[in-house]
Amino acid sequence: SNIIPRTWFPRKYSSPRVVIPRIPNDYPDNYISNTKYTIFTFVFHNLYEQFKSHMNKYFFVIACLQLWSEITPVNPVTTWVPLLLAMALTAIKAAIDDFRR
Repeated sequence: SNIIPRTWFPRKYSSPRVVIPRIPNDYPDNYISNTKYTIFTFVFHNLYEQFKSHMNKYFFVIACLQLWSEITPVNPVTTWVPLLLAMALTAIKAAIDDFRR
């Protein structure tokens, strides 16, 4: 007989198990946030992400050099406006994408 008699292992608890249900408000919410930015860090993180691109660094250096009137033949506005417009549109797109997450 391979069965061990029950008397060798007596029950630890003689009373039935009591389960107390939790109040529903005690449960943590399952909210998951995958946002990349916060309201306070958006500008700094976005500029960091944009200047990781070598093209943005190049055009920023060229725009800064155009502020030096002795070496530039054109108005600096012709470089700064497209650069700032492209960076602003990229920032707006990143903000919308981050808000939708």
